[in-house]
Amino acid sequence: MVKYQRFIKNVGLMGIAQFILNIQVFLLIPIMTKFLGAYNYGIWSQIKITILLLSGLAMFGFNASILRFISGRKDKKKVSKEFISILSLCGLSALILSLLIFLFSNKLSLILTHSLQAGIFFKLAAILIFFNVLYSLFLYFLRAKENIKIFSLIELIRAVLEISLIYILLLKGYDILGIIIAYIVTKIIVILFSITQTKKYFKLQKPSFKIIKPYLFFGLPLMFLPFLNILIQGGDKYVIGYFLGAKQVGIYALAYSLTWILQEVFRPINMVLLPKLSSAINNNQIKESKIYFNYSYKYTFLLLIPSLFGLSLLANYIIPLIATSEFIGASKLIPILGAGMLFSVIWTFATIILQLQGKTKNILIILLSLTLLNFLLNILLVPFLQINGAAISTLITFVISGIIAMRIIHKAGMDLMPKFIGKSVIASLIMGIVIWYLKFLNINVILKIIVIIILGGLVYLISMFLLKGIQMQELVKIIRLGIKRKGLKNENP
Repeated sequence: MVKYQRFIKNVGLMGIAQFILNIQVFLLIPIMTKFLGAYNYGIWSQIKITILLLSGLAMFGFNASILRFISGRKDKKKVSKEFISILSLCGLSALILSLLIFLFSNKLSLILTHSLQAGIFFKLAAILIFFNVLYSLFLYFLRAKENIKIFSLIELIRAVLEISLIYILLLKGYDILGIIIAYIVTKIIVILFSITQTKKYFKLQKPSFKIIKPYLFFGLPLMFLPFLNILIQGGDKYVIGYFLGAKQVGIYALAYSLTWILQEVFRPINMVLLPKLSSAINNNQIKESKIYFNYSYKYTFLLLIPSLFGLSLLANYIIPLIATSEFIGASKLIPILGAGMLFSVIWTFATIILQLQGKTKNILIILLSLTLLNFLLNILLVPFLQINGAAISTLITFVISGIIAMRIIHKAGMDLMPKFIGKSVIASLIMGIVIWYLKFLNINVILKIIVIIILGGLVYLISMFLLKGIQMQELVKIIRLGIKRKGLKNENP
């Protein structure tokens, strides 16, 4: 029982942190769009995608290996040598990629933005690859050690620093340059803080690349995983930029950013689930691992499905509040992209299972196929359907990934819970009808959105109780597990 209590507590703590981080993302969107405009926002989106792609590539999949092998490990000396070896290798590869971006920045700018003017921004942003890699590895190490408290604290510090510096520098007229400087300064500060918080887990050791061979064999197929994931998420923006220009990239990027918030509903569970399952498997606790997985799956979609309905219905009210009128076309893309996000979450659950089974090559093959499919669909549809074609391409790709994922989850003996999912969809439809009528309230827009969210949420929960999709005993059990701190050591799980 203590272990379940800790798991739920960590999910709750991660959930609070991610909620605050989502607020930061939500606030950054209007700040950037209103200061930069659609054209410059499109340029920044291309720069950001490129840096994220190469940062993932530089880590050789070691981030996933850290979660898989260090979780639950007690040998401090061995862990220290392995982690420092990983830091050294990934740091070196990040520096090489940074140098390449710096040297070819003008050509990259011309290809992605149809302009040489953005070349200087690509040059400066190149250093972010190195800092992103170091920051990510320290955070993955903290997740492996299940130190969610420090992990969340570091993420919150980063969020506050980023939004504060970006706003100040944009206010002073620095535009994209100010955003890049803000990210660099923030990363340096949080990396230094991360070092102070993780040094208790390891001692300085001489790097040895031989000792991390198991990490490399496990992670190498996943080396391109962040690259392919981001390419699926951002490849459509490259195609839009090529055919339609930076302004349309900016509009599409706003819609994608809003629907990506749906992924953040799952993020707190995902951040805690993989290291917890790895620890359980490493300690031969198979039954417990299935319990963790099934409950995580259920409560993810309990929140995710109504969130999609709500966001789709409120898009026309939200976008004018956070962006200028030139972005209003993004609202029609949200239901399409949002539906795709639901299937992408199912795929993420499947990748967790495949990693635990050591089938990392399968992940690479499937994701590579999906990336190629998404790219071809974008090439075919964007010239004819404009940004709508990119949204449809994303939906088709994620639906296929979801179908593959359901087969993987079923074969692993996990419950896909089709009846529960069906009840959640019905409850969300009922909630959607109520929201539709509440939209006609003649009150302040912000107040209207708040009222709709509160009443819509209540209608959804009541509907789920009536449909017996969730029982009161479940909520009471979770609440009790979350608040109990003592007297649990002698209880059985």
